[in-house]
Amino acid sequence: MTYAKVTITKSRTRGGASPRRLRPMLRPIGFLGPFCVAFVLFFLLPIGYAIYQSLFSTGRIGGVFGHTVQVFSGLDQYKSVLTNSSFDSSMLRVAWYALLLVPLMAVIAVTLALLLDASALRVARFFRTLFFLRTRCRP
Repeated sequence: MTYAKVTITKSRTRGGASPRRLRPMLRPIGFLGPFCVAFVLFFLLPIGYAIYQSLFSTGRIGGVFGHTVQVFSGLDQYKSVLTNSSFDSSMLRVAWYALLLVPLMAVIAVTLALLLDASALRVARFFRTLFFLRTRCRP
């Protein structure tokens, strides 16, 4: 019968994880950190502030030259917008615009990309020249 010898050693760091193990985990944080900070500062905070401001209504006391007062109105402004008939017609116009224009622009973009990439067409060389000419001839 043989016995295995077991030795217990303490790690050098107090947290238990060695710096060699932490280094690969810190690299993604180093690359993603600046993006996350910019995303929060320039995207999420303005959206949150806009939502906060939409819950208040601003009124004037003392006529045109009086001072402004902000009053909490809650969802009343959203209710008045959603019950307005001109809002419905404008949303319908935007929906029609998006349904017609987005596919049309996609077809035009794919067509131009295929013309730019085509090697069998005689017009391809002319089209490439015409397309890249604007980068060389600036006003």
